[in-house]
Amino acid sequence: MTRSQKIFAAILILLGILCIGIGIYIVIRVSQEPPKELAIDRPRTPTTTLIPTEEEQGNIIPASLEGLFSTTNSLIREYNLSVKSKSTINPLPDIVLLIQPKNNNQNEQIILEIAPSLEPLYDNLSQKWTYKFVWEAPSANSSLLSINNLIFSLKSSKFGTIDAPLYCANCENFISVSDEIPTNPIFTVTKTSTITCSQNGDALMEFKIRVRNISAQNSTFKTLEDSLDPLFNGSPLSISPSANVQNKKISWNGQNFTFSPNQVIEFKYSINIPKDDVNIYPNSTYKNTVKLTYGNNSSTTYNLFTKIGVCSINITPTTTPTPTLTPTSAPTQFVTLTVTPTAMLTPTPTPAVTEIPRTSVYFTNQKIPTILFG
Repeated sequence: MTRSQKIFAAILILLGILCIGIGIYIVIRVSQEPPKELAIDRPRTPTTTLIPTEEEQGNIIPASLEGLFSTTNSLIREYNLSVKSKSTINPLPDIVLLIQPKNNNQNEQIILEIAPSLEPLYDNLSQKWTYKFVWEAPSANSSLLSINNLIFSLKSSKFGTIDAPLYCANCENFISVSDEIPTNPIFTVTKTSTITCSQNGDALMEFKIRVRNISAQNSTFKTLEDSLDPLFNGSPLSISPSANVQNKKISWNGQNFTFSPNQVIEFKYSINIPKDDVNIYPNSTYKNTVKLTYGNNSSTTYNLFTKIGVCSINITPTTTPTPTLTPTSAPTQFVTLTVTPTAMLTPTPTPAVTEIPRTSVYFTNQKIPTILFG
């Protein structure tokens, strides 16, 4: 082999080594990059558009909200929300879910305001935050149980109030409540009212608040606070269990109550609204709010609107009506006069009014009145 041939062969060997090195480098770089999601054309709910603020540009992608409504048990429901974001810090720290039945009870209306029931979870691979909201209905026939009877909204300082999406293309990755219950306390709260009208028109209102621990461990909540209607000027008549009352608020300290799994504790109180005060409430509706807080930042606010106008009707003594005689009509009425004749055939002069003898009136079977003199 000549000298030039040896040089050429050496160059080929060096090029081969260089190519192998470049190939190895490419393989290493590719293996270190996170896998990219395939571009899938997924339908979006028209109401999911999100307008981010300037500091959130690039962190929250418009039209990136997905939500799913699901049933946990006969009285408990949950809503899961997925938010696309590159931020590893919670992008929506003040987000709440608003729930309002489309067809409220005629005398009672409900609006729920729920902060995430668990700490939001972040998936670094998909760059998504998951928020979970849990609530309970007061009874099996409550309108809070059916998605078709509810209006869902999301509220946050980042985008205001928007319709909550009810579609999720990739919700199989959501962690269900049952997966989180063993290590995370979750509480639900419901509230109902009962009105009794006194004889003078006053409205006696009794409120029942039910708090349930739906976790699988003994837990305590932070606070339970019931705010009376700002227009109410009286004081609660009875409170059970005992609570602190100040500035038209009834407060129970959750540290005084330890709940076993699935245990329910009832909190009750009553108030009296005089008849003369009913009209000072807009639309004769009494509004009050109970708020339950637990965990780190979890809370449920239960707004209850109760119609009290049913007791404002003026009550007057019942009097016995005077009977009214309605004459019975007949096609023709005949009067039969029975007169005792005198012995003389001369005409008898017409007597004065005071001289008319006593008369009797009776009706025959044919309903013909008969007058008898004497």
